Amino acid sequence: MQTTYTKAIGDPASVLHSRKVILANLLLLIQSLPRIDPIVKDLNALVDGTKLDGDQKDSVSEALALCIRVKGKAISSAISQTIYKTMTDILSELNGDANDRIFCNCATALAFLSAYASDASQMKSLFNAFDENAIDAIMIPLKFAILINGNDTIDKSQMTSQFETLLIERLTDSAGFEEIDDDPSCIIADEEIFRFKGIFGCLAFMLDKFARRSFCLTPESPALRMVFRCINQSTILKKLKQEPRIGQDSYKLLCHFASIAPLKPVEGSGFTEECAETMRDLLDCLQKFYLDHQVKNLQDTQDALANILQLNYDNYTNFDDVKIQTVSKALVKTACELPHMQGVISDDMKLYSVDIMLKRK
Repeated sequence: MQTTYTKAIGDPASVLHSRKVILANLLLLIQSLPRIDPIVKDLNALVDGTKLDGDQKDSVSEALALCIRVKGKAISSAISQTIYKTMTDILSELNGDANDRIFCNCATALAFLSAYASDASQMKSLFNAFDENAIDAIMIPLKFAILINGNDTIDKSQMTSQFETLLIERLTDSAGFEEIDDDPSCIIADEEIFRFKGIFGCLAFMLDKFARRSFCLTPESPALRMVFRCINQSTILKKLKQEPRIGQDSYKLLCHFASIAPLKPVEGSGFTEECAETMRDLLDCLQKFYLDHQVKNLQDTQDALANILQLNYDNYTNFDDVKIQTVSKALVKTACELPHMQGVISDDMKLYSVDIMLKRK
């Protein structure tokens, strides 16, 4: 499948961000290696050490988690135990300097590693291991990654049901929209260490990193459909679009999710029913609130529409089929009229999308 990356503003070549290139090449490399112990050992040491700052550890911990997902079976028992201890220590030390993105990546790495435990039932023990501290950036990614770690030798139906109940509850209470949250305390951000301002931001990050790539999940995967179903059942987007207006922080969060979540059609078909419903609600909210925030949040809106219209990157691992194009009126109109978008985007929003994507500050 060809990946098209377009840029609404700026140089299209800037799309190939160095971190994505490095990670993509690393994933390609390890697929051909019989043993990856030296690579994951070094990545683990960097996450645990003091040589890197928080932003750099974000990328390294993401790489470690994806390496385990791709080639975890090739990791030796000794190195697996070292990684397990490091990840557990980081997730247990809540007063340290780990930000929420690192928590998410490390929790995912630990869950992916559990797929190769000698006793598969250890996954069940790990599933609830960090519930006591109730840190969403740990609990949600850990549970989700256990469900998608590729080891289905045990029955995961009960864990899936528990995760679904938890996710709906957390979205209802603390999605990050102060206008509709039952518990808006999560809106308060940490000024020194990055924290997600609610579950919606955490969910967006987790899905972008570990549900967009096809070797983790495909658009029709039951786990991904379940996540969109939880969003729909929580009714957070439906409640949001009933508001007469929303604040800038809420609008940015809405756009952020829409810009990085894997809102992708099934190849050769349309969007799943669950994804389509989420997308309709996102587009309804964008259409309703865009004019109130068009000056300060134009780029946020453009990024959201680029993802919804399949005009942006796809966390690719192979650059051979990447085609870079500059956004044009014809390109946006064509994207709006593709078969999979019918019934998802309204006729009015098709017109607005062309104007928004071509607008300049």
